Amino acid sequence: MNKFVRYILLPGIFLFISLSMVKGTARPVKDVRNLNLISIEKGTLSFSPKVILVKPGTTITWVNQDTQDHFLMFSPAASNAKSNEADPMINEPLPPGARFQHKIARVGIYTYFCGIHNQMWGMVMVDENVASTR
Repeated sequence: MNKFVRYILLPGIFLFISLSMVKGTARPVKDVRNLNLISIEKGTLSFSPKVILVKPGTTITWVNQDTQDHFLMFSPAASNAKSNEADPMINEPLPPGARFQHKIARVGIYTYFCGIHNQMWGMVMVDENVASTR
């Protein structure tokens, strides 16, 4: 990953998303390093957490804990990488209680969203230099 992406783009995106989640009062930012579970909690119409930072080879799990259907749309091709025919778009129905897993092998920034509810989106940032939180 080049220096611009590592030191300017990734921190800028992370800061923008972190600040956009604050509504009037300052709250501590959750440590999103090495998390691999993204959930849809009942009645929220949002993914939680919205952004995670993981190492290559991490398997991400999306879980629908809501009472309504959702539809995960995820591109396994990193937004900063050239398109790869071997990585087709993932379109996965997530009815209540459903889980979906996908292993992300390459460094990059990956976006996902709900195909039914356009306000539901998130991002997986993959970097080899993710520090351990444990």
